[in-house]
Amino acid sequence: MTSTGLADLLSNTWGILLVIVFFCGAIFFHELGHFLAAKWRGLKIDRFSVGFGPKLFGWKGKDGVDYRVSLLPLGGYVALPQLADMRAIEGESETPKDKLPSISYADKMIVAAAGPLFNVILAFVLALVVWWVGYPQPVEFRSTTVGYVSPTIQLDADTTVASPAAKAGLRAGDKILSVDGQKVDDWEDVQKFIVTGSGRDELDNPAVNLTIERDGKTESLTLQPELREINARSGKRIRSVGIEPASPLNIAVISANSPAEAAGLKQGDQVLSVNGQLVYTVSGLNSLVEKKAGQKVTLGILRDGKPMEIQVVPEAVPMTKPMLRIIPNSEPDTAWEFIPQTAGGEGVILFNLPPSQESIASIGGLVTQVDDQPVASLEEMGKVLSSEKSDGFSLEYSKESSDGGLQYAGAYTVESVPPKTRTLIGFVVDPGTVIAHPNPLQQVRDQIEMTFLILGSLISPNSDVGLNQMSGAVGIGRVLHTFSIQDIRLALWFSVLLNINLAILNLLPIPVLDGGHMAFATISKLLRRPLPVNFIAATQGAFMVLLLGLMLYVTFNDSMDWLGDHEAEQRFLREQSYYIPLKFEPGK
Repeated sequence: MTSTGLADLLSNTWGILLVIVFFCGAIFFHELGHFLAAKWRGLKIDRFSVGFGPKLFGWKGKDGVDYRVSLLPLGGYVALPQLADMRAIEGESETPKDKLPSISYADKMIVAAAGPLFNVILAFVLALVVWWVGYPQPVEFRSTTVGYVSPTIQLDADTTVASPAAKAGLRAGDKILSVDGQKVDDWEDVQKFIVTGSGRDELDNPAVNLTIERDGKTESLTLQPELREINARSGKRIRSVGIEPASPLNIAVISANSPAEAAGLKQGDQVLSVNGQLVYTVSGLNSLVEKKAGQKVTLGILRDGKPMEIQVVPEAVPMTKPMLRIIPNSEPDTAWEFIPQTAGGEGVILFNLPPSQESIASIGGLVTQVDDQPVASLEEMGKVLSSEKSDGFSLEYSKESSDGGLQYAGAYTVESVPPKTRTLIGFVVDPGTVIAHPNPLQQVRDQIEMTFLILGSLISPNSDVGLNQMSGAVGIGRVLHTFSIQDIRLALWFSVLLNINLAILNLLPIPVLDGGHMAFATISKLLRRPLPVNFIAATQGAFMVLLLGLMLYVTFNDSMDWLGDHEAEQRFLREQSYYIPLKFEPGK
């Protein structure tokens, strides 16, 4: 195993371990709350299980409680026959309920509420840790200033539309004060209020109202968000308006032989403007210099706290390899693509396929012969393919694992695709990260607000947030795994939200959940008589079926997300074979 492979294995193992600690820890602490409260109130406890389903391992305690870890890590339970008849989920009780003493209303409420309360306590403890150690946050997330307004939005692989922000007249430099009447303190607020918004216009199209500050004056703008695809497999879409937050453009690296080096730009300089126009993001900077290759532009910069201007001539730099594309005349939507093995086009040709052709894109290989003629460059291959376009072609390629060939009979067209270029100045901007130390109470309050905001969007008929955008154990585990590998402090921060979510969702007045037990107890108290046992059992059974169905549905969507993300990653890796490292030539 290579050192890289070993590092990946250790990283993944660490991530999985932390997922178990944080996710299962939240479930365990929730059930511990029920358990300790039941002990305190003197209730009969049959079983303490982390997970549902068949028992994996466990032991019988001296207190008579069956402690166990079960097969399905989708929750947990404390079997309390005096509190509720949950035999369908928890199994039969050792002692029939009719032979146990009844418990008071206070007992029921305290024991049911103890689980969510313990999650809130755990969330606060984790928030204290986050407050102490901090967590990394992009600098731009602390701003509510628009840094860049994209002219278009890519909704999916085939659809590009004008961005709602551009159509509404939003500008870089505008400061967002509120979204749909809700005050925003940072960019996370801007994002969450747009995504979870439920505004609609008179034609029932999505709408979002922004209050902005521009040139010292307050204005209102109405945007019509587009639904942008975030996962091709699950089909999840979110509201998007096409804006980026402002971020300081602090130069971290100057590329060798670049226009930036020739102009005298230095590490630590902060870029403020291009030809007098203020810039707030790398995207904004790139959009202003894209058509200025070979032309002088004036950069306004800040160096050691002093403003100054520097003239620079951006350069068009190749970013992809040249390509040959073969298009069968009988199937114009099909194409084979060939790129050189090396950036300069020399050597044996690398055979590649368009990323859209998922089923055969893994063929890849080094082309050795075309129509029985050896080829050693893209130019040679082009000459052979262009000689007899009406008879088809054949080629042979080699791979590390095996050799193969491709044959096509019929007319075809050969296209020569020149390299794509980017106009660059030649420096890299420090993305900027700060260590946030949010107040623990503020963290808990923010996550409570976030949970209710999402719940409100789920039940609102006007929002574009649906059940397919909920995350279950698989989705939560993936997020925790990603954060754990990136930075354990991010996993700690996310676990605050996880525990608050678990507490609030369990308090919903839905049979089977803690809130359902509390609702039944309260109704019985108000009626001054116990509810019929058959009614409670039937209601809980029906909602258990619904809850299991929802869990399966969410788990399926989580799995589709996983598959979609994997396919997107593979497409990205394949597309990288088309690109070359950006490099400035000396003397240009």
